Amino acid sequence: MAKPGAARSGCTASKSGATCARCAAAAVLPRVVPRCIGCTTSIRLAGLNLLSWGCPVQAVVHTFLLDERTVAAWLQRAGQHCQQVHQQLVQQGQVDLQHVQADELWIKLVGRRMWQAMAMAAPSRLWLGGVLSPQRDKTLITALVQQVRACASSWAILISLCGRPGQLRDRLPARVP
Repeated sequence: MAKPGAARSGCTASKSGATCARCAAAAVLPRVVPRCIGCTTSIRLAGLNLLSWGCPVQAVVHTFLLDERTVAAWLQRAGQHCQQVHQQLVQQGQVDLQHVQADELWIKLVGRRMWQAMAMAAPSRLWLGGVLSPQRDKTLITALVQQVRACASSWAILISLCGRPGQLRDRLPARVP
């Protein structure tokens, strides 16, 4: 622990009068638990790391003495950033898709259910995309196939079906634009 009044490396001190609860540097904004910029950044990274490994939001809130809305905002911004990175790096039509695995899951939500269709490149385990829909229908499958085709470097895609072939064949799109 740093000496009172001494800034930890990476901390940005301010003359707000409050001190960081973690490193004793001057806090940027007085809050319930004041923190400097450096400590806030490291807590944000630690919190997002825990969330990415499946830690519940409430656990991060209680561990770091944060507001639940703050953690939810971090999670929302991180998700939007990941979506942009995926679109710019993966969905550019440069992935050699030797084998794609796709599946549908029934998801139980409060008061309703949803269907999630997702696909990944089997050899590399690269996530290709996922789609949510209230119905398990052709629209769900079409949206997933469009995401897979956006990633593929070749338009030749083999689709194999398991389960009841008649039922699944009816849900596949005739042609994907």
